[in-house]
Amino acid sequence: MQMKKFYFMIVLMLMTAMGVWAQTDVSTFAQLQSALNAGNDVRLTANIQFTSAITISGSNKITINGNGKTLSGPSTRAFTINSGNTL
Repeated sequence: MQMKKFYFMIVLMLMTAMGVWAQTDVSTFAQLQSALNAGNDVRLTANIQFTSAITISGSNKITINGNGKTLSGPSTRAFTINSGNTL
């Protein structure tokens, strides 16, 4: 039984290191834009005000965890999502 727990912990650590469950904490628009441009999943740690639209490109499947925070701004379009991407 102990070996199963050991192997399970190793798999969890490897998946985290490979970014399978990794998410980037963001609290500013610049951090949000940088993380999304890199194709990272994000978790908001503060309310964020958009200053321009963010384009999602490449072939990414990105998740934004609102964590009880809000995204807002004067822009009529917050995201431009190119074909082949999921937000």
